[in-house]
Amino acid sequence: MARAIGSTLRPGQFISYNAGRSFITALEAVDAQLKALIASGQAAQASEYYELFIAACEEKADELDDSGSNFHDFVAWLFCGWVQAREAAGCDGHETATRLLAWMEDDSCGFCANLGRRLVTVYSPPGLTAFVAAVQARRAQMMGTPAQTTSDGTSFADGAQQLTDVLRSLAVFQGDSPAYLQLCPAERCTPTDCETVAGMYLTQGNAAEALVWVDRGLAHVPVGTVYHRVWTQLPAVRRDVLHALGRTDEAIASAWDEFVAHPSTWTYQTLMRYVPEADRARWHVHAMEATQQAELGLLLQLWSDTQEIDRLVTRLRETDELVLAALSWSSLTSAAQTLATAHPESAARLYRTVGLQMLAHKKSKLYDTALEHFRHAEECYERAGQTAVWRAVVDCVRQQHGKKYGFIPAFERLVQGEPDPPPPTLNVRHAAPQRSVGEQGWASTGTVETEGWELGSRAPGAPLWSRPVVCARVLTPSVVLMRVRHLT
Repeated sequence: MARAIGSTLRPGQFISYNAGRSFITALEAVDAQLKALIASGQAAQASEYYELFIAACEEKADELDDSGSNFHDFVAWLFCGWVQAREAAGCDGHETATRLLAWMEDDSCGFCANLGRRLVTVYSPPGLTAFVAAVQARRAQMMGTPAQTTSDGTSFADGAQQLTDVLRSLAVFQGDSPAYLQLCPAERCTPTDCETVAGMYLTQGNAAEALVWVDRGLAHVPVGTVYHRVWTQLPAVRRDVLHALGRTDEAIASAWDEFVAHPSTWTYQTLMRYVPEADRARWHVHAMEATQQAELGLLLQLWSDTQEIDRLVTRLRETDELVLAALSWSSLTSAAQTLATAHPESAARLYRTVGLQMLAHKKSKLYDTALEHFRHAEECYERAGQTAVWRAVVDCVRQQHGKKYGFIPAFERLVQGEPDPPPPTLNVRHAAPQRSVGEQGWASTGTVETEGWELGSRAPGAPLWSRPVVCARVLTPSVVLMRVRHLT
């Protein structure tokens, strides 16, 4: 098992972001083996392997791109697996809690940042009781200690706040609103705290008390600020509370105001969730008419998702090219896919707009995607019987982007209806004429150019192409650039 942990973590090898998914999948397979050890009655051995696994992950933390925090989430669940293994092995709950708190305080990698909300889901009742007692004792000790910092630069105040968050997670899990409020600063409950307390009361069926806390939270949020729109979901919680109290009309009115202010698929679905099924057709028409004068960028996805195709096509015909060019490529492409069957002329226009905008950005990595959009545009123009418009698009691309040599050859093949050539292969000719290679620069060998300093370790008299080739790139039909790595 130790060998499996080491080989899967690949110490010394950097894991890129693109390779992160397969890397985490391999780690999860090892974690599954540890869980199998617990199920087979070898929990004590599994706990030791979990400790080894966590320590190895701490060493690996600087050798991967964890922009998505998938690795941090995985290690957090390893701590939970360690707790389960310790409990299955019959270890002392207080000792487990003490060691866990020591890990949390000496967490230089941030693996334990949100560990509390996970632990409450895996702990047994006796173990959870011991853990809570240890957390409360350590928190009281930290709060009574004069301000100072630990060896890793973390202040005791930060540690006490982390333990407070753990206790709050436990209170939410148990639905204990009084215990949660005791952990909040007096008279300083944030809108997020009010939202959490309201959610607990609503879960318990006390909608009236939930409404009190929702309104209290909204009173602390300035209307129209980013904090009001993003950081809390109090307006949505208030609608749920009103619906639970039987005040559905007020919930619909709130959802309608938000839809009119920010028309989107999400706000439309929110509105329809509160509208009785018998009235949804009428409210749908009312909603679509209310968005008629909204910005096109807000309506592309909404009208596509609600199958308001005629409204969308009419609006597109009235829209200037400069306005279309300013919209997001993803929304234009999604709308084009929706319109391609019934309205190919409108879809072709959107595909063409996105393709031209990609070329205007002058980034070669967009050439393949731009070419695919032009391919769809050509198909839509042909189905719409607008081949003359397509020829005008071709002339425009040739005139404005004719010097983009990484794009134009493939575009010309598309226009002529020619298939794409097969990708170049590493077909190295062993019988290539042998020539001396200098210490620097490029040395020509017939139709092949070779990097001389790469061949410096070739034995005298050995064939030039007797070593493994690791990469090749076609420069022209008659010239191939190759790098040769020697195995000595």
